[in-house]
Amino acid sequence: MAKAKWAYEECNVNGTFLWTIGGEGDNLSLLTRISEHVAEGYKNCGDNDNEEGDDENENDEGSDDEESDDEESDNEGDDNESDEEDDENDNNSDDDQSLVSQFGAYWAGWTGDTHQLYNDYVDLNMSTLYLAFADFKNGAIDTSISGHLTDIPAEGTQMMPTYINWTKFAHKSPDTKIILSLGGATFDAIWSGLDDNKIESISQAVKTTLDAQYPAYSGNFARSDELLGHVTIHGIDLDVELGGQAFSDSMTESVAKLIKRFKEILPADKLITMATFSVAADPAGACTVPGSAHCGEIIPLME
Repeated sequence: MAKAKWAYEECNVNGTFLWTIGGEGDNLSLLTRISEHVAEGYKNCGDNDNEEGDDENENDEGSDDEESDDEESDNEGDDNESDEEDDENDNNSDDDQSLVSQFGAYWAGWTGDTHQLYNDYVDLNMSTLYLAFADFKNGAIDTSISGHLTDIPAEGTQMMPTYINWTKFAHKSPDTKIILSLGGATFDAIWSGLDDNKIESISQAVKTTLDAQYPAYSGNFARSDELLGHVTIHGIDLDVELGGQAFSDSMTESVAKLIKRFKEILPADKLITMATFSVAADPAGACTVPGSAHCGEIIPLME
């Protein structure tokens, strides 16, 4: 397994940025200016960071307004693309070299259509949109508290604003990776009692969610005559928040097993990311916040 790289090893490190859409202090004008700055920095890098042929591994380290970093890597065997393509699966296109590679945002699903992704955020050229947040309940992924993000509407029914919002955005932004974020502060119970049985249940539930085809419609009802196409979720984000507590050895071991199981059963084109404290990947002896209980705590997960 290829090891993740530090963000400072990338040419376009100045493009490392994570935002929270719908969070406190959200400002579309500011986000637009940052997007333009990031795009300019990416353009100035040229093709230097692709000379070593390492463009199969994406690694993001950014900080949103909750001091989280995101470590992103492709699932193993990413060069084995599926031979089957759905001509309606509009957000499954190959990576575009002109796309900003390290600019993403978490979107608070419970805000519904307060922030219209498909109108106001399409031109930002985000590399990644994180759908926040999902719970694991009764053996399945549950997004009811987040506007029913992953609940595919039945034919003819009125759709939830949250579902309309992200699926229309995904349809209009085929180069943006859509990642479902599992956990968050509200759903920290996911990480309790993470034994082999629970790891397997979570893994299978995530696979089901990521395998699904999500229909996008032009209107507010799931009507076949208004079908735009189908979109997918490109990966899973582990947002392990423990109320400020540091990872214990047993927690690190359990999360490592979960990630390993994801790599075993998820399709090769799916992504696995993890949100952590900003110092969690700092090397020993070089922690940017000396004395923090979180210094270097996810390094074992990156090996």
